Amino acid sequence: MARAYGQAREERDDTNASATAMPTDRKPDAQTVLDFHTHADTDTRDTAIHHTLGVSGTQASPGNHRHDGGDSVLLLEGMTITGNKANAVTVFPSIINALVRLGARDATT
Repeated sequence: MARAYGQAREERDDTNASATAMPTDRKPDAQTVLDFHTHADTDTRDTAIHHTLGVSGTQASPGNHRHDGGDSVLLLEGMTITGNKANAVTVFPSIINALVRLGARDATT
């Protein structure tokens, strides 16, 4: 039941709680644990509870990944930097756009 802000909580009657509560020292046997992991949702989607290490969108990245395309996705894959190298000012907007696509906030003026 909902209660208004500042209203006292109702006291709960826990006199029968111990009769239905599960012992805290109980653990599943090894076969049960194996069965759960055999049928786990590993790498099935990005919200899966288990993930292996790898480069796909549903896998977790290893801690030593380098964004070089070998052990993870290339950091700037699919992005193109444009402009004229002889006039670097023409390249800056392209670099800024690439950084924004990676999550940077453009506060340039």
